[in-house]
Amino acid sequence: MKKLTISALLTTMFSINASATGLYLTELNATDVALAGAGWAARANDATTAFNNPAGMTRLDTAQYEAAILPIYISQGFSANSNNMTEGTTANADAWLPSASFFYVRPIDDKWSFGLSMAGYFGLGLEYDDDWIGRYYNTKSILQTVGIQPSVGYKVNDNWSVGLGVILGYTIFEQTVAVKNIAPDSGDAELELKDEDTSIQFSLGVLYEFNERTRIGLQYLSEAELDMEDVTGLKDAGPILTNILEQNGLNDISYDFEFTLPQAVSVSLFHQINDRWNFLANATWQEWSEFGQIGLFVDTEDNINVDIDKNFNDTHGASIGVQYQLNDQWMLNSGVGYHSAMVDTKYRTPDLPMTESYRFGFGGVKTLSESSTLKLSAEILWFGDFEVERNRGPVTGQFHADYEDISMTFLALSYAKTF
Repeated sequence: MKKLTISALLTTMFSINASATGLYLTELNATDVALAGAGWAARANDATTAFNNPAGMTRLDTAQYEAAILPIYISQGFSANSNNMTEGTTANADAWLPSASFFYVRPIDDKWSFGLSMAGYFGLGLEYDDDWIGRYYNTKSILQTVGIQPSVGYKVNDNWSVGLGVILGYTIFEQTVAVKNIAPDSGDAELELKDEDTSIQFSLGVLYEFNERTRIGLQYLSEAELDMEDVTGLKDAGPILTNILEQNGLNDISYDFEFTLPQAVSVSLFHQINDRWNFLANATWQEWSEFGQIGLFVDTEDNINVDIDKNFNDTHGASIGVQYQLNDQWMLNSGVGYHSAMVDTKYRTPDLPMTESYRFGFGGVKTLSESSTLKLSAEILWFGDFEVERNRGPVTGQFHADYEDISMTFLALSYAKTF
């Protein structure tokens, strides 16, 4: 009975979410939002290169900074399929999320440059009503990382530059799921997991300039290990469930689980076609299969160790964009992008409502003075329509729903100044 109870709780507890939360975001400033990430590691013409590619800082002749606010809207509608076994609401998980970033670059001499950046570059979150139809899989998931990155760039010669950044990350994790009480008409119990951890990632950059008009850039982002632990118990557990937990020493469970922020590589192109038009492109690869390997330890009498495989795929993506110099005051930016799905249809879960995605961005840069600019942009990250069907037994029940018009909207306002 004890092993059965532990197994049931583990099934409920550790469906660690990585859906809209499991993203490396390219939407860290207004220009990258408008370009859908095109030219990410090669644009290198403002302070944002301190994060995107530290090697690009060597192209900047004067000290400068850029600050951005980036509100994010998540739109997630769904309807229950007739095969769904759990009664409840189908209210949408729509939400606004705040975000902001800051970038600073200062040339040290004609070879060396220093940069400092801060951004929420990984993860978002999902939250549903307490009585929604998938509550036994997930009601709330937050996995967010904010990083501060000091960086240096070195100009090797007229063509080559290299750079190194160290991202000091702070990650918060929170997940809440409902648990069925055994007694009828007793409502649901609730299980909450919550912790935080710090990490270090390295950002290695290379920039090669063919000439004044054309350059390519590469950024490599290393992986980082995260270790979350907590002592948790069930809230609002009925008397029968409470008695079973107490008899098996499970009323307070100490857990420890480890997972990996994946390594990633981006290769980018910037080409100035003429005095008005620029063309930009980007290709990326991210090792999400490693993120899906979770090591779990539960401190019980039996000291349970479990290796969980979420069956994630490594992903790839590409984007292209253009910039158009409309006049002395305005530059227009636009881009489109694609990213492959990190999970196949058969492994998709309510806490992982995700498929391949498409980006569509547009924005403008307004010159305010010789030393300052204002940047405005918007982007749609489109996942579209898809189906989720899972059955993990009597504890969580069968979930079958159609997700509709799933998207994220990024709005961005940046102010940049040279001095």
